[in-house]
Parts: sequence; structure tokens; C-alpha cells
Amino acid sequence: MRILERWRAGRPEFVVLAGSVVGFGSNVAGLAWVFLSGSEVQILGSAAVTTAALVLCVLAPLPLRGAHPRTARRFGIAGLAASIIALLTAPGVIGGGIALAGAIWGLLVTEGGGGA
Repeated sequence: MRILERWRAGRPEFVVLAGSVVGFGSNVAGLAWVFLSGSEVQILGSAAVTTAALVLCVLAPLPLRGAHPRTARRFGIAGLAASIIALLTAPGVIGGGIALAGAIWGLLVTEGGGGA
């Protein structure tokens, strides 16, 4: 889906996607920082955690794809992934927080039965 189509599909879904993109970018920058400044022991541990956060940034918006993305369960799964992103790394706090806000917004919309 293109960005404009995703915005039209639903604003909470777009916020989750935007947060995942911000989290991905900040974690890539954080991974570069880890490799540039650190000992070998720190690099291995930090790189593993940051790589896990990168994978979750890619996986977080995936439950919201498809023909019928507006279910509380799908927003809950996206919110869980966003929470883990925010907790794993310092660079992921902002992106994970944005994605989590979108997931919570989606949960409220689907539980309330209203539109976005």
C-alpha cells in the first residue's frame, strides 16, 4: 500500500506504521553508534538487542495489513510489538511510543465501534 492509501485506510493504522518507521530509523542509527563506539563485548550484546528491535519494527505493522485490519486483536498484537520496541532500546522509545499510541487509538476505536 502506498502512504496515501494507508492514510485513507485508517489513521490509527497509519500512526502504527509511522511509529514503526521512526523506530526502525532510530534503531539503525543506534546500531551504527554501537559499532562505532564500544568494546567487542558491548558490541555483541547491544547489536543483538538492537537487531531484535529492528525486526520488531518491521513486524509491528504487519497484523494491520489485509482486507479487514480493524479488529481489537490485530491492534493488540501491534501494540505488544510496539511496547517491546519501546522497552528494548533507547532509540526505539520514540518510534515504539508513537506506534503504541496508534495501537491504543485503534483499540479504542474498535472497542467503541466508531470510526476514526
